[in-house]
Amino acid sequence: MGSLMKCPDVLINSFIDEVLSAELYRFMAKTTGNKVFENLALIEEKHAGILSRIMREKGLGTPSISLSARLRARWLKLLSRLFGYRFLMLLMERSEVDAVVGYWGLLNDPLMQNHRDDIAELLRDEVIHEVELYEAIHGYKIRVENMKDAVYGMIDALIEIEAGVIGIAMATEPLVAGIAGLISSIAGSLSMSVGAYLSTKSESNASESSRLVDQVMSSVDMDVFIKKVEERLIGKGLSKGDVTLISKLVRENPVLANLVIEQDGSDTSPIGAAKSAGVFYILGALGPVLPFLLNLPIYYAIPLSITLTLLLLFLLTLFITLTSGGRFTRMFMEYTGLTLIATFMTFFMGLIVKRYFNLEI
Repeated sequence: MGSLMKCPDVLINSFIDEVLSAELYRFMAKTTGNKVFENLALIEEKHAGILSRIMREKGLGTPSISLSARLRARWLKLLSRLFGYRFLMLLMERSEVDAVVGYWGLLNDPLMQNHRDDIAELLRDEVIHEVELYEAIHGYKIRVENMKDAVYGMIDALIEIEAGVIGIAMATEPLVAGIAGLISSIAGSLSMSVGAYLSTKSESNASESSRLVDQVMSSVDMDVFIKKVEERLIGKGLSKGDVTLISKLVRENPVLANLVIEQDGSDTSPIGAAKSAGVFYILGALGPVLPFLLNLPIYYAIPLSITLTLLLLFLLTLFITLTSGGRFTRMFMEYTGLTLIATFMTFFMGLIVKRYFNLEI
């Protein structure tokens, strides 16, 4: 982040992030009664004070918190009330990572040479925060990642079954389409469960072996371990600057080496993955199929089926973007476009089949 933005912008955005983080940590302290969150709020307020002083010395003044930032904080509090404080911690972990990257950029900015000690203190605290958050939500994060994989399977079911039942309904009758869609959903659910089980089992075995190798390597030769970590991170799409930052932090803090090893491992249960994939797939299929199973007239069944499908897509896309940091509007429009294109294609295919094959039920 710091390499792409000018120094004043990074300072202002970092200040706003620290103020809002302090507010959110204090909110969690109040709702959970956990004093750890109150201590984190005090540290974030200290960071905001340091940044405010730096900005005053540079003649920037202390920025005000925008309405959009306030609304975002309210939105995050609402999500915490709905899904629990660990969900909010998961979202804040990404903010801590962004803060580390931003402060690293400031630390190497020639304009900040007179404030290197202050920035180094901020960077050190944020790295510690990241480790603490990771340790606190590690198990929860794994469950969310498993659920996210299942959600992608649910989206796949929505698009596949929606297109299929509409095509069959146009070629035959709504009830026939509903029964065919239900059978396809059950078959797809079983297929997804088996695939998820085999894939996860294979990944777990490979990850365990890789984790043991990494533990030995980090103890025997840190330079070789760092080189391996860098290659792995570059392969995952991280920029060279971010990889250099992570390598430096891992070298200086052995605790982070264990963090890197654990994050690269897989703690997913093959049976749990199979259950999630199967259940989410068939749940995703219910929306498109239900209007046809009710044997509604086709001019009611098709619009209702599409409406239910788009509503489910909206909720699933919201979950994915919240947990992954993507852009909701862009992702939702992509899913909606793919669904409608597939639906229109099978709609006309059904008409053609009915006309030229003289299907009558």
